[in-house]
Amino acid sequence: MLKLFFYPIACFTLITALFVITLKNPIKAVLSLILTFFLTAILWLLLKAEFLAILLIIVYVGAVMVLFLFAVMLLDFDLLNFQTKYVRFWLLFVLIFSLLFFAVI
Repeated sequence: MLKLFFYPIACFTLITALFVITLKNPIKAVLSLILTFFLTAILWLLLKAEFLAILLIIVYVGAVMVLFLFAVMLLDFDLLNFQTKYVRFWLLFVLIFSLLFFAVI
Protein backbone atom coordinates (compact mmCIF):
# COMPACT_ATOMS: atom_id res chain seq x y z
CA MET A 1 0.00 0.00 0.00
CA LEU A 2 2.86 2.36 0.81
CA LYS A 3 4.50 1.70 -2.57
CA LEU A 4 1.28 2.66 -4.32
CA PHE A 5 1.61 6.26 -3.09
CA PHE A 6 5.34 6.54 -2.44
CA TYR A 7 6.77 5.94 -5.91
CA PRO A 8 4.46 8.27 -7.88
CA ILE A 9 4.97 11.07 -5.35
CA ALA A 10 8.74 10.47 -5.38
CA CYS A 11 8.81 10.66 -9.18
CA PHE A 12 6.75 13.84 -9.14
CA THR A 13 9.14 15.27 -6.53
CA LEU A 14 12.10 14.59 -8.80
CA ILE A 15 10.33 16.22 -11.74
CA THR A 16 9.56 19.36 -9.76
CA ALA A 17 13.14 19.44 -8.48
CA LEU A 18 14.33 19.36 -12.08
CA PHE A 19 11.98 22.25 -12.84
CA VAL A 20 13.73 24.27 -10.13
CA ILE A 21 17.03 24.18 -11.98
CA THR A 22 15.74 24.24 -15.56
CA LEU A 23 13.04 26.92 -15.54
CA LYS A 24 14.18 30.26 -16.90
CA ASN A 25 11.71 32.35 -14.94
CA PRO A 26 13.01 32.72 -11.36
CA ILE A 27 9.53 33.17 -9.88
CA LYS A 28 8.35 29.91 -11.42
CA ALA A 29 11.52 28.21 -10.18
CA VAL A 30 10.86 29.35 -6.60
CA LEU A 31 7.24 28.22 -6.82
CA SER A 32 8.47 24.87 -8.11
CA LEU A 33 10.84 24.66 -5.14
CA ILE A 34 7.92 25.28 -2.78
CA LEU A 35 6.01 22.43 -4.47
CA THR A 36 9.08 20.22 -4.11
CA PHE A 37 9.17 20.93 -0.38
CA PHE A 38 5.48 20.10 -0.03
CA LEU A 39 5.95 16.82 -1.88
CA THR A 40 8.94 15.97 0.28
CA ALA A 41 6.81 16.62 3.35
CA ILE A 42 4.19 14.23 1.97
CA LEU A 43 6.89 11.60 1.49
CA TRP A 44 7.98 12.05 5.10
CA LEU A 45 4.37 11.70 6.22
CA LEU A 46 4.15 8.42 4.33
CA LEU A 47 7.30 7.24 6.10
CA LYS A 48 5.75 8.15 9.48
CA ALA A 49 8.11 11.07 10.16
CA GLU A 50 5.40 13.58 11.02
CA PHE A 51 7.64 15.92 13.00
CA LEU A 52 10.05 16.36 10.08
CA ALA A 53 7.19 16.93 7.65
CA ILE A 54 5.61 19.65 9.79
CA LEU A 55 9.01 21.20 10.48
CA LEU A 56 9.78 21.32 6.76
CA ILE A 57 6.51 23.04 5.98
CA ILE A 58 6.72 25.54 8.84
CA VAL A 59 10.39 26.46 8.58
CA TYR A 60 11.28 26.13 4.91
CA VAL A 61 8.02 26.78 3.11
CA GLY A 62 6.61 29.15 5.68
CA ALA A 63 9.65 31.33 6.16
CA VAL A 64 12.60 30.69 3.88
CA MET A 65 10.73 30.15 0.62
CA VAL A 66 8.48 33.15 1.17
CA LEU A 67 11.63 35.21 1.72
CA PHE A 68 13.17 33.81 -1.49
CA LEU A 69 10.01 34.56 -3.43
CA PHE A 70 9.92 38.10 -2.06
CA ALA A 71 13.59 38.67 -2.92
CA VAL A 72 13.19 37.34 -6.45
CA MET A 73 10.10 39.46 -7.06
CA LEU A 74 11.84 42.50 -5.57
CA LEU A 75 14.85 42.14 -7.87
CA ASP A 76 14.27 43.39 -11.36
CA PHE A 77 17.22 42.08 -13.31
CA ASP A 78 17.56 41.67 -17.04
CA LEU A 79 17.22 37.92 -17.56
CA LEU A 80 18.23 38.00 -21.23
CA ASN A 81 21.47 39.83 -20.48
CA PHE A 82 22.24 37.44 -17.64
CA GLN A 83 21.66 34.37 -19.83
CA THR A 84 23.76 35.49 -22.77
CA LYS A 85 26.66 36.24 -20.46
CA TYR A 86 26.97 32.66 -19.16
CA VAL A 87 25.90 30.59 -22.18
CA ARG A 88 29.49 30.06 -23.28
CA PHE A 89 30.29 28.25 -20.01
CA TRP A 90 27.50 25.69 -20.48
CA LEU A 91 29.68 23.07 -22.17
CA LEU A 92 32.35 23.42 -19.49
CA PHE A 93 29.72 23.01 -16.78
CA VAL A 94 28.32 19.85 -18.40
CA LEU A 95 31.82 18.39 -18.73
CA ILE A 96 32.76 19.07 -15.10
CA PHE A 97 29.41 17.84 -13.81
CA SER A 98 29.60 14.60 -15.78
CA LEU A 99 33.17 13.96 -14.57
CA LEU A 100 32.11 14.51 -10.97
CA PHE A 101 29.00 12.39 -11.42
CA PHE A 102 30.91 9.43 -12.83
CA ALA A 103 33.64 9.82 -10.21
CA VAL A 104 31.02 9.37 -7.49
CA ILE A 105 29.56 6.31 -9.18
